[in-house]
Amino acid sequence: MISIKNLFFIIILFLATTTFSQKDEDIEYVFKKYIELNKNYLESMKLTDRKKLENYAEKHLFFSLEKFKNQLLLNFDKELFSTFLMILVKTSNSVDEFPISILGKIYIRYPKATLSQINLSLDKEKLLDLLKYGLDINCSELKQRIHNK
Repeated sequence: MISIKNLFFIIILFLATTTFSQKDEDIEYVFKKYIELNKNYLESMKLTDRKKLENYAEKHLFFSLEKFKNQLLLNFDKELFSTFLMILVKTSNSVDEFPISILGKIYIRYPKATLSQINLSLDKEKLLDLLKYGLDINCSELKQRIHNK
């Protein structure tokens, strides 16, 4: 017989795991939508397409990148990480350093898994350059924090 307390715990655990996987799907959707909008902009070079891309980034992408970073730093997910690598490669025209700094943070936490996934990519050299830049960004941020204390 299951007590009410145990049943409550099981329900909470189920809801937490369901919500976590939905977040992964949401993040992946946002990443793929951003890649699509970026592609549309690069093909058209229209100001309206650029505005759509920028608005989507402000309303959806940056929040999803933050969720992605927090989730991946707790638990490395190969599929989600490979989608993230796609966003880095396919939106390299962006000047935003936030995704690149996330790559550096993930490497610091999971060096072997990060390099393993990068080595599987056809854009290995580009990703290694971005990784180096991401580590430089993280190093600069750390130096700034130390200097400010």
